[in-house]
Amino acid sequence: MAEIRIQVAEEVDRYLESAVSMGLFTNKAEIARAAIVQYMSTIMQMSKGYDNEVMFSPEGRLYQLEYARCATSRGLTTIGIACTDGVVIASETALQSAPGDGDASKSLMVPYEKVVRIGESVIVGSSGLVMDGHLVMDALRKAKFHSDSELLSSVRETYKPYLYSRDVRPLGIGLVMGSVLDGAHLFQVDPSGAIMEFRATAIGRGKDEAAKALSVKHKPMNVSDGEALARELLAGRDVQVVSLECPKRGRK
Repeated sequence: MAEIRIQVAEEVDRYLESAVSMGLFTNKAEIARAAIVQYMSTIMQMSKGYDNEVMFSPEGRLYQLEYARCATSRGLTTIGIACTDGVVIASETALQSAPGDGDASKSLMVPYEKVVRIGESVIVGSSGLVMDGHLVMDALRKAKFHSDSELLSSVRETYKPYLYSRDVRPLGIGLVMGSVLDGAHLFQVDPSGAIMEFRATAIGRGKDEAAKALSVKHKPMNVSDGEALARELLAGRDVQVVSLECPKRGRK
């Protein structure tokens, strides 16, 4: 075994002597070896890269967040359209077999709802990791909101804990939310919790193609026409279409 000789300050040497006298270590060399092992373990962990935690790389990138966005881009295509009298969200649906069951179990499975209602005024479509989607939906069902600003605040608060803790990873789920709380509004939610409003948008594996078609075909339209457009863009696939109309306000 190689021999290493080091010099330490007197106060450090006294501390090492006291650690040995208390029986924590058999000698000062053992303490030095333990310190070196701990140091190297820390260095090796850091050397694995900035993608092990939600931390900035020297270039200012958050790799874990980029990986979360990749998860959303692999999900089924979901389209949202803001209409003159409401909102429409449509998504591909696909039955997936349980692991190891092959295709035989598909006929026995209940179709999975990709677009869900949150109360009477909000609908949400998602793309990404299914369990992360359930987590967000459960949190929104428990939240109390009566306006778009309160809704968006609830969404941000749901995503926030997964961006500022070393013990968790960012949520791998993107959302398209339609709301009629304050008129017809459509929002897209990034895994970072950032929210943007759109007249029409798409997420998932077919988002580029769908967004290109929306940019050409979208125009002011009612909910009925919005549903027809969504079905047209997802033609040839099993589709779930959910819409909400703005509440009719009575005259005084």
